[in-house]
Amino acid sequence: MIRRPLTIEELKAAKACEPGLELAEKWLPNLPEDWQARLAVEFPDFERWLITNGFADPLTGGAIAGYRGTATAGYRGTATAGEGGTATAGEGGTATAGNWGTATAGNWGTATAGEGGTATAGEFGIIQIRYFSNGRWRIKTGYIGEDGLKPNTPYRLDENNEFAEVAK
Repeated sequence: MIRRPLTIEELKAAKACEPGLELAEKWLPNLPEDWQARLAVEFPDFERWLITNGFADPLTGGAIAGYRGTATAGYRGTATAGEGGTATAGEGGTATAGNWGTATAGNWGTATAGEGGTATAGEFGIIQIRYFSNGRWRIKTGYIGEDGLKPNTPYRLDENNEFAEVAK
């Protein structure tokens, strides 16, 4: 839940996308002071709307991009991208991309991709890819350094839902 209102300055500092900034600069000054709190109560998916529409998240220090967007976060950061997007996080970070997206995390990081996506992690990292099987969604999880999974190597799921290296 959003804890306090976002400001134009926070959105700029968090590197919100240009369309998101334009929208915010146009509408934020005209909204009541408690607009986010009111929207969060009336529209529980408001934060998801912010994420989907490309606003960065200054409260967590992460980076967020919408559909086919690119989000990059540094050391221990969190990067989230929508469907077909690219999320990259540094050492100890978390990168999450939607269906057909690409998630990359550094050493000790976690990279999670949606259906048809690609996940890459550094030394001691974790990769996860979502897939549909037997009438439900599942997540395939792999640990870099185990079961032949190599660091800094992109993986997708094959037809048997097993990790397979992506040809470069």
